[in-house]
Amino acid sequence: MTMPFCDQQDSSKFQQGKENPAIGSKMDGGYVVTRPRHTRRPRRKFSTGFTDMNQADRDAFDAFFDSVHGGSVIFTYIHPTTKEQILVRFTPDTELNWKYSGVGKNFRWDVDFKLEEA
Repeated sequence: MTMPFCDQQDSSKFQQGKENPAIGSKMDGGYVVTRPRHTRRPRRKFSTGFTDMNQADRDAFDAFFDSVHGGSVIFTYIHPTTKEQILVRFTPDTELNWKYSGVGKNFRWDVDFKLEEA
């Protein structure tokens, strides 16, 4: 399953990062002991969103969010600059909080959300 509207992402909302897999403990002598939390490569994290979506597109994206049960199901995300297909899920703290940006009967919506590589 591929996330809909990947080509309509607002570039001003797009950010990419990597998790830090290191875990550390401070010792009595003032030094820090670190080790990797796991052996897999660091996962990528993405923040992105949509601006000025019409009501039909908003409803379609809401239906997609419901179909992947928030962050429970892995889906394909198309990177906006490289067009790479990446398996991701919504982060556990992601909530779709739609912000109304239309006027009168011109229903337009903005939303931000976070994804993490699966």
